[in-house]
Amino acid sequence: MHKKNFFVAGMPGSGKTAYIGGLWIQLTEGIVPTIYKKVPGYMPEDSSKIDDIAKCILSCENLERTKIGDNNNLEVLLYDNNENEVLLKLPDLAGEIFRNLVKDRQIDNKIVSMLAETDCILFFTYYRNMSKEVRIKLSDCNSKEDLAINSEKNLMDNIEDSKEANESQVVDLLLALLELLNKTKKKINIRFIMSAWDMVEKEFEPSILPKNFMKQTFPLLYQCIQSNQDKINAEYWGISALGGDFDDQKDRNRLTIEEMNAIKVVEPNGNMTHDLTKVLSGTGD
Repeated sequence: MHKKNFFVAGMPGSGKTAYIGGLWIQLTEGIVPTIYKKVPGYMPEDSSKIDDIAKCILSCENLERTKIGDNNNLEVLLYDNNENEVLLKLPDLAGEIFRNLVKDRQIDNKIVSMLAETDCILFFTYYRNMSKEVRIKLSDCNSKEDLAINSEKNLMDNIEDSKEANESQVVDLLLALLELLNKTKKKINIRFIMSAWDMVEKEFEPSILPKNFMKQTFPLLYQCIQSNQDKINAEYWGISALGGDFDDQKDRNRLTIEEMNAIKVVEPNGNMTHDLTKVLSGTGD
């Protein structure tokens, strides 16, 4: 049996819990054809938290943010189209854990161990959380070392205890994760996931590629990724795990009809699917 360990990273409100909840619905309901399927009869030891998240999604209710100590981790036995069994481990850590890593440069040793064992990081971002920030001038960064130094200086000057996270904080989170991984891995697969893709299509070009969207909207983060290509195998994905905006009545009405078919997964090449397991297979696996 093959094991796939994923590490789910992202600041508060970046879409991590929505993805895991939507994924669980697809695996248990079987409404949408997926690459990976849950082994019949298999259930995690305790799925109560993830079941509650799924109920909220199906009822079009806004999700509560994961709190430190919450057990929303998903560990489930799957099989692929070739009947190969895969044990999927997908932890849903509170965004505050990553905020604290950025602010205090501290993280629990158990999480460091999880990170060391991971096969791939799913790095979530939400563009609306990055609208209020003081940007670093890329012209002032002649190397990835300069970028890291300027990022840290800008972060320490501007970090706030707000619920949102600006781009500089997200860059600093990525650099902190790379620093932790540098001791155990030469290069890591990271799938950069841009959440709420349904809103991206409404507010930007409907056919924009995820990579181009990041380059256009998150220039500092994109530059950081490009400056660390010796450490990162990067893929860029767009995901609408909920299928729409639960605060928008028109979207709520549409979602009651479309249900799981409202979910969108946009692959790096622009192909669209409803299958949330697709991002687990990636384009290079």
